[in-house]
Amino acid sequence: RKPVPAWRLTAVSGGVGRRVRPLEGALVGRKRPLRLLDDACREATEERVCHLFTVLGVAGVGKSRLVDEFVGSLGDQAQVATGRCLAYGHGITYWPVTEAIRHGAGIDENAAPEVALARLREVLSDEPEANRVVPVIGHLLGATDAPPAPEEIFWAIRNAFEAMARDR
Repeated sequence: RKPVPAWRLTAVSGGVGRRVRPLEGALVGRKRPLRLLDDACREATEERVCHLFTVLGVAGVGKSRLVDEFVGSLGDQAQVATGRCLAYGHGITYWPVTEAIRHGAGIDENAAPEVALARLREVLSDEPEANRVVPVIGHLLGATDAPPAPEEIFWAIRNAFEAMARDR
């Protein structure tokens, strides 16, 4: 009956997509899946090969919890970069990839374009093709205007992830 103030959402704070689970109990019955993930991680580290896992299950079965437990068990032995798929929006084709690059490179979502580009240059400083990769990834992050060719995008994404994974 009375007017109420309206607010416009201008930003989302960190931790988006992560559930708050304050009263979780111990993880039960997941030794084998955790061992498979751990074995694959060890092989990826020792053999320098890539593994892709798809975790499937009905809603509420504990897929996110399994992944959280595994990632939490890694400690400092691996760098983890995460990205989410959004079910809505426009211009979100590369959203999960750019989110993972931001996360892996330590680029804040609200960073000014010049800050994001400087951080990319720092992360890619040992890459021979850094001068080609930075503008392409910068475009995906919204820090540059010139749209790259699609084949350049895939190439640059691979180079960026390889650079971030080189040490951990």
